[in-house]
Amino acid sequence: MWPRIFRALPAFCAFLFHMGAICGQSDVPKCALDSTPFIQNPRWHYPGEPVIDWLPTPLLDSLIQADFDQFRILAESPRQPRRLVWIECLKSPGGKQALFAPHDLRFISYDPLNRTNHSKSTVTGHTYRTTPFWYEEELHFQNGWTNWIKHAQRLYHSQVTHQIEIKRTVPAPDGVNTALVMAIEEASYFILLNGGNLEDQSGPVEVYSLPHDSEEWTFEGALNSDIAQLRFGSGATVLRDYVAFPTEDKTIVVNKENLAYAAVLSPTLQKVRNSKKVEGRKIANPWRGTRANTMIWGTTTGVIEEDIEKLVEGAEWKPLIVPAPEIAPPTFDLMQRENKGWLAAIALGMLSLFLGFSLLGQSRSQRQKMAPIVIPDGEGQAPLSAMVVQLLGQRGRLLSAAQFDAIVGLDQVHSPETRRSRRARIIQVANTETTARFGHPLVVRTKSETDKRIVLYRIQDLGNLD
Repeated sequence: MWPRIFRALPAFCAFLFHMGAICGQSDVPKCALDSTPFIQNPRWHYPGEPVIDWLPTPLLDSLIQADFDQFRILAESPRQPRRLVWIECLKSPGGKQALFAPHDLRFISYDPLNRTNHSKSTVTGHTYRTTPFWYEEELHFQNGWTNWIKHAQRLYHSQVTHQIEIKRTVPAPDGVNTALVMAIEEASYFILLNGGNLEDQSGPVEVYSLPHDSEEWTFEGALNSDIAQLRFGSGATVLRDYVAFPTEDKTIVVNKENLAYAAVLSPTLQKVRNSKKVEGRKIANPWRGTRANTMIWGTTTGVIEEDIEKLVEGAEWKPLIVPAPEIAPPTFDLMQRENKGWLAAIALGMLSLFLGFSLLGQSRSQRQKMAPIVIPDGEGQAPLSAMVVQLLGQRGRLLSAAQFDAIVGLDQVHSPETRRSRRARIIQVANTETTARFGHPLVVRTKSETDKRIVLYRIQDLGNLD
């Protein structure tokens, strides 16, 4: 019996080592190749932050002092060659900086030069492929792989507990946990690529959003079918006014204000790729960063920059998200709630609002007589969205930004930037719907005749247009 036990002992030890590495519960210093005890962390027996030490200090300091909006450096383990991780530095709108490794949230420093660890995270395992962003001056993380399970959680680093906390949401739609995430000022957008490439998908690719100040997921529609290439792992580079997605032969640039996109050839991106293919040459720690609307790369041939604003000059813009009536609404949506009584109240309120606006329009008929809108007959005519119906009640009016916001429910949003972004999104979605249905946009932006700096919003009477 003893010889059998001794023969099985190496395999049993390997199993224990494997389980210790997965669960992160071992207090042995070498529980994983790149884990070392860090006694200043309350949970020091979990892997600490040695990945920060993989970087040469002069390079990291020079990038921090270069005043980027964000930058990422690829670091390689000194003990396990070819084990690579990204280390990121991200600046908030208020000027706060955070240095962290997105795959391991136990180290977050708001003092990048001194590398002070401000995290007391109780996250177990690792959070790979997470999408970081700032919201209300707190560092947030959307999606990722925690304990090797893909999730659609919205996490944030609490300034009170200094731990990674979860912001609860209603159950996520199927596929959101493996979506390509684009986190901008007011919301995160999820392109459901199922963890793969766009060309491998069959049928329309659904798009959802999750506003940062909401628990509700919103079905936005489908990704524009004119987009031919997009990869789950491509990542979104968020600039001041744009989001850039690299593809094999083009860069997809998304305008954050209205979610329109342009697919443009990028000679600079090709130059960056070519620099990585130079035989026999290797940059020790490749990095990339952004400043305003400029993307910057550190390569074997030096620093390469590209101004995205100049890149898209004269480009053809199309809506990133289009209506998708053929896609069924998400199964988790409001209809699954136990308490459905308030749905009837909302429907009744919307109907009352529409009737009220209609009566208001009739009272002004002496000034302008509005013809009824005729919805064309034919197959595939889905009901008009509630937002379009609401705006149709204002047809013929010229609205200020404040008036428009009050009508669509944005007057309670405190942040001017968030109001502006959401207003642009509402207009883009409404115009896409009415252009597809009636051949004309519903909302037209125009400058005030008395002050050209002021933008007004004309709600078109679609029934009177040719």
